[in-house]
Amino acid sequence: MSKLYGFTPDPEYPTYPCHPEAKHTLIVKAVIEEGRINQVSYIPCFVNKRAEPEIVTRQDPRGRDVFEYVESISKSEGLSVHFTWDRDEVLIQP
Repeated sequence: MSKLYGFTPDPEYPTYPCHPEAKHTLIVKAVIEEGRINQVSYIPCFVNKRAEPEIVTRQDPRGRDVFEYVESISKSEGLSVHFTWDRDEVLIQP
């Protein structure tokens, strides 16, 4: 897998042979009012060892890991976006 795709799957995730960073995932939430997008946020999730996504909170280290991962990859791609916690959701602002 390493030669073909450039990564080695995490051996602790035998049913999830994806890039290890793919464990950081999210649910996107958009609030639409009067035909306009009023707010966009995401709910952090983390894929467990059974290959099931779990919703994680701000207090959970995995939730903070997802936040930092999304922030990092957004910056590395030059996206001018700002993320802030709002309880256990993350607001996405330009």
